[in-house]
Amino acid sequence: MIGGVLAGISAGLVLPVQTTINTRLGRRAGSVFVASLVSFSVGTLTLFLALALTRPGIDLGVLPRQ
Repeated sequence: MIGGVLAGISAGLVLPVQTTINTRLGRRAGSVFVASLVSFSVGTLTLFLALALTRPGIDLGVLPRQ
């Protein structure tokens, strides 16, 4: 239960930071679409790296190759 409370508090503290980062990124990129693409791409890569580092048994060879 304490873990859930701490997770909720942490999420609440991070949301304003994420909003500020997105706003600055949108201004810098000059387009909300480019900013969204960058933000989504960075998040996806971060999650992929976290998965690869924490689950070394995953066979990445099953991914389709082009």
